[in-house]
Amino acid sequence: MIYKSRPLGVGGGLLGEDAIYDTAPLKRLRAVDILQSEVSANDLAGAALINDLIAAREAQLRALQSEGIGGGAQAARILRPLDVQISRYRLAPIRIIEPEEEVAETLEFNPAKIRAAIDAGRRAVDREWDALEPLLS
Repeated sequence: MIYKSRPLGVGGGLLGEDAIYDTAPLKRLRAVDILQSEVSANDLAGAALINDLIAAREAQLRALQSEGIGGGAQAARILRPLDVQISRYRLAPIRIIEPEEEVAETLEFNPAKIRAAIDAGRRAVDREWDALEPLLS
């Protein structure tokens, strides 16, 4: 067979032979779409883990205090290894705002679907506005 890159929907072939469409660009776009989803999920999981570690440190301090160890040098010594590791991080509240349904893929360029996705995003923000407004003011 003869391989030839052609626009989708174009029939025929070179010298009368059928050609197989070059689907590599479509596969690359799908790979980018998957990668974007994975990166977002991984970033969110990492941020949630940091928040959990910070919260666990505070819970550990409360547990030490309830055992009569809190507030002094002994509690600081016990928490020091954890404090060293998490000292460069700060708690970052996470709020996921997303449409109720997926309207378009990450790399979909259909103008009607893009408009629908923007509208769905705006509706999601409207639903969460009471919680968002204090953070943005």
